[in-house]
Amino acid sequence: MSFHHISAEHPELAAMISGYERELPVYLSASRPYWAKKLGIRSGTLTNLEQGLSWIATGGNASLDAGCLACQSKTYEVLTGVQRRFPTKAYVVVRWRIGWGMEHHAVMVHKKGDPPTVKGLLFDPWIDQTAKVYPYQAWVNHFAGLNVIGRSQAE
Repeated sequence: MSFHHISAEHPELAAMISGYERELPVYLSASRPYWAKKLGIRSGTLTNLEQGLSWIATGGNASLDAGCLACQSKTYEVLTGVQRRFPTKAYVVVRWRIGWGMEHHAVMVHKKGDPPTVKGLLFDPWIDQTAKVYPYQAWVNHFAGLNVIGRSQAE
């Protein structure tokens, strides 16, 4: 989903989206495991499987940098870094998750005073290993379709 139309009305949010779309592809390309990169696979699930097997095979010496927690950390770092340039801080940036046990992690951004579960945006590069932004309900529906158990909430 494209959010480029918001630049004039919401410069802080537009700058966060732009920074995310610029920096996350570089991070993801460097973090993508060998077979996912070689075969052109863009799936968070398959990336996790390849990285997990590599991690086990190497006794814990392989990278887990394309997993959802690592993607969440990098996304949070990028968004809060961009936000520091805006003295008013009109938006809230928070680590977010859905489910428990086999939960999933992303970053929620919403305007101060707006309910995050109504007007929030989820920055989640893990799903298909690209820098995508999802309206809250579309993100929740994606994971509901995967039978993720547990509610969506701030961490």
